[in-house]
Amino acid sequence: MQLFKRRPLCFFCFVFAAVCLIAAKIGLVAKLWISVAVILLVIATAICLFVTKRYRTALFYLLFTLSFILVAMLSSLFGIDLPQRRAEGYVGEHAVKLCVLDKEYSSEYSSEYTVKLENVDGEKASINTRLLLNFKSDIDVGDTVYANASLSRNEDSNDNVLLVCVVDGEGRGLVKYFDRDAPIYEKLVSKNGARVILSEVKNAVSDRANKLLGPLTGSLACGFLIGDTENIPDIVIRDFRRSGVSHLLAVSGMHISILLGAVELLFRRFYIPKSIRCVTVSLLAFLLLCLTGFSMSAMRAVLMLWITYLIFMLSEEADAPTVLFAALFVMLLTFPYAVSDVGMWMSFLATLGLVTLYKPVYEKLPETKSKNRFVKLLWAFGRLVILAIVITVISNMFLMYIMCTVFGEVSISAIPANLLLSPISTVFMFACVTAMIFGSIPFVGTAFCFLCVKLGELITLIAKIFSRFEWSVVSLRPTFARIIVIAFSISLAVMLVIKLKRKWMFAAIPLAFAVAFGACYTVRLATYDTCAVYNYTRGNETVYISDGSKACIVDMSNGAYSHYFELINDVEDSGATEVETIVFTNVSKKHLSTMNYIFRNKLVRSIFIPYPTDDQIDISIRMTELAYECGVSVSLYDDKPVKILDGVYICADIENSAWLVSSGKQVLGYVDVEKENSSKSLISNADTVIFGGVPCEEYYADTKIGAKAIYSSSDVFDAQRSVVDYENTYVNIYDKLKLRIKLE
Repeated sequence: MQLFKRRPLCFFCFVFAAVCLIAAKIGLVAKLWISVAVILLVIATAICLFVTKRYRTALFYLLFTLSFILVAMLSSLFGIDLPQRRAEGYVGEHAVKLCVLDKEYSSEYSSEYTVKLENVDGEKASINTRLLLNFKSDIDVGDTVYANASLSRNEDSNDNVLLVCVVDGEGRGLVKYFDRDAPIYEKLVSKNGARVILSEVKNAVSDRANKLLGPLTGSLACGFLIGDTENIPDIVIRDFRRSGVSHLLAVSGMHISILLGAVELLFRRFYIPKSIRCVTVSLLAFLLLCLTGFSMSAMRAVLMLWITYLIFMLSEEADAPTVLFAALFVMLLTFPYAVSDVGMWMSFLATLGLVTLYKPVYEKLPETKSKNRFVKLLWAFGRLVILAIVITVISNMFLMYIMCTVFGEVSISAIPANLLLSPISTVFMFACVTAMIFGSIPFVGTAFCFLCVKLGELITLIAKIFSRFEWSVVSLRPTFARIIVIAFSISLAVMLVIKLKRKWMFAAIPLAFAVAFGACYTVRLATYDTCAVYNYTRGNETVYISDGSKACIVDMSNGAYSHYFELINDVEDSGATEVETIVFTNVSKKHLSTMNYIFRNKLVRSIFIPYPTDDQIDISIRMTELAYECGVSVSLYDDKPVKILDGVYICADIENSAWLVSSGKQVLGYVDVEKENSSKSLISNADTVIFGGVPCEEYYADTKIGAKAIYSSSDVFDAQRSVVDYENTYVNIYDKLKLRIKLE
């Protein structure tokens, strides 16, 4: 494809971006030494360029390359490392002055904001910070907070938010509220006035959308139009992610093209001069960028538009790869922390795939020469379908490495879901804009609002259907998947820069990847041994059983310590992309808040809860209501065996807190040693026995000869009276224990 042939600016911007990525991984001292070395090389190259007449072209390119490397190093040094060093000096307890930049989260118990730290103990500062309030707050964008707070470094930061500022109930301090009732011209000239106005406009758009279209469709409209997903239900976001269409909720090149392309087309119809068109659309793009909160994907698209228009005003044609890399250069130079923004890289790589590979495919599918109208319509429709498939495949090809390393999964249903949702989403966006403009007009506004609501319901329904297919998502976490994806990504990069005799040879890369991945995945599923993993964390016990694609969780805890986040990560590491069912041995109030998050963000198909006793009926009802709200089926179970996974069954003694999991010939048993001895007869035939719970003074349990014994704590082990085989005995002497048990 020869990406860099006759594109020197494209190559220099690529070098700059590559060095920015490398610089983000090395320390301050290494950057200083590299910068000094590059400066010396620049000086030496410049001297050679003026002294010798030979190799001037090569020296000229080398000088530019070294200059871009130096700029990248210095940008990372001054834009990332030095602010981080300065932020580390503020760690501790301080009296602070904070200006609220953005509202992130708010509830009855806590609030979270993005703020600028302007003053620390009387000294001026200027660092973006995350403000955490351990109480409900009514402060908003533009307000100023004075408080005693605890400052710590933001270890998880991938943007320019370097510190976390925590203010508890006793350190609330004072708040200077921004005058939101002032005239608009006074707001504009006041400090942070423009930010407050943009926040109010964004809130007004959101409020009007919710008023006209309802909560669900209104939140979807805000997501599609301005990238505001705050009010979209977590279940909907999960369905969009699993069905491979989450890009529809992030304002990107597609959204910019649809919204501003319509304006451009309208101006062309009225023969508006080229310069006026470019300036007007550019200003509208900036307004849209402001409404999105300057998201990186939207910024990349807008920068590309501006550069294209600038070239278009000077000439007639712009080179798409050069424009894309130039936009990347401007973004990384202006916002050094964008190098760690996954969304920005996803937007860039997907667009890179389209501007390099889509055009050859498009040119190979010409319009039909048939004069038959039916044939022409049929070919036009088929051509659109093929091109839509090509767009989805190319985008996923270029995003494969990020999906493997960051998300660990890929959506197989992305192609059919995008085929259906892309045209529907385009109509939905235009209908939403029209409804918000003319929504107050009788009949006309009502018709467009009705259309938006129905389209919104259709979009969420399609995403839900595709997300719940059994093979909707495939895990990329197994070792073979990572190796194949890395090899595929390297091959893709090589093919982009070398010359191919036949362009169709590029198709060999995705075909080889599909064959290799499919064969390895099939072999893995055929040879994968169903396994059970026992987890003990701070007195809470769980067992998850995975068959390589799905998993089941048996929860023996009281919910006092929420370890489900770590547990779900372990489940996904096993290759499972969904939880088939969760079996609760008891349900407590503390389970409800955890399950509220799990049900809404992870695909859980069903739960089993024991027949409730009189004192647990209310909690069981609340758990059932929560499950039904999130689309999770609920079953009650008793002492009879129930199927929890393909080929895996559980038999429980509810009254005495004991159960058996059987898969083929292997039997795993659990018993709560606090209960009566009669419960322990259930585990007499188990190959592996877990002794959990809180020990009574002493207990006795019959176990199978040669059975493996697992004790949840040393106290349980010390209280037992039965003779055990110490070679097959595992005792937890810490707060955590994890054991993998193979179920043959």
